[in-house]
Amino acid sequence: ITADSVISGGWNYSSTDSYVAITAKNGKAIATQTSGITLTFKQRTLVDRDVDKKAVDPYEQLFTVEGENGETAHICAGGVYYISGTGASSVYAQTPTNHYGMLTATEKHITITVDFTSNVIYVYFDGELAQKYIDANSRYQNVVSVVNTFESVLTQPNSTLYLRKPCENKASRNTESFVMGDVQIHNSVFTAEEAAEYYDSLHATPNFNVEIKVENLTS
Repeated sequence: ITADSVISGGWNYSSTDSYVAITAKNGKAIATQTSGITLTFKQRTLVDRDVDKKAVDPYEQLFTVEGENGETAHICAGGVYYISGTGASSVYAQTPTNHYGMLTATEKHITITVDFTSNVIYVYFDGELAQKYIDANSRYQNVVSVVNTFESVLTQPNSTLYLRKPCENKASRNTESFVMGDVQIHNSVFTAEEAAEYYDSLHATPNFNVEIKVENLTS
């Protein structure tokens, strides 16, 4: 694991029970910076699912951590939620807008920053801020619990981050129609400007209009 982008890859899920576990080895931690981490990936759904929003559950599970005391924290397509232990009820945060922004067949590049210092989670769609999770916009004021669980787990040696792992009482929030790939973990907290610059860097067009000067060479 390096201080920059640590893991990259894409996965196809053959069933809603499929998931990926990313584990740091040799005593290292996934999150090596005390400020937080940034998660980037490409994403789309196989079909548009936001036609009738009232009939669509936007909480597709993306990233999960599991604490030592049985608590789990989840960052999802449409919100974040926290479960204090086995069999406990989940408490969630959902922003007023963009619940369904990831549930379209149009590919998006997603950047998620988990700020351990400010207890805030930012979500960017194609380099632009789409969601901001803080306790002030959380129905059950759970964002601090989510951030703290991510921090306490991912800063430990041999820590594990799960992609698309179903949890016991929210298994319906993993569907085969949700596709993600090019997953990368960055050991820093992207600012809004850095999120935009990172997205632009992925779509930069090479400039081949370069003047070439040829001199007459003689032996």
